[in-house]
Amino acid sequence: MTIPAGSTLVVSGGTFDINGRTPSYGSVTVSSGSIIDSAVSKGTIAATSFNMSPGDAVTATISAVMVDAAGGARVLTVSGTGLSVTNAANTFTGGVVLNQSLQMFLFLQILLG
Repeated sequence: MTIPAGSTLVVSGGTFDINGRTPSYGSVTVSSGSIIDSAVSKGTIAATSFNMSPGDAVTATISAVMVDAAGGARVLTVSGTGLSVTNAANTFTGGVVLNQSLQMFLFLQILLG
């Protein structure tokens, strides 16, 4: 499946596998399910914004490497009451915005390097 560059990618359940490719999107949102990279030679996923917004008792995961899209630093916005997990060597430079105070947020690679 090919999604045109600059499009909005929304993952709401299931798994979206970039499989070693380097797609670039207008925005990426994960409300449940995951974005992964199952390839041996890893790719990256670029976007003008990354959003994670899981609801109660729901997990949203991005384990593909997130990078800045063309045009500069990009932000990961985390909201919702579920569990948000990133666990790749992410290199986007815009920082993280936490929109709700009551949430469990695991940001493994960006904080732990």
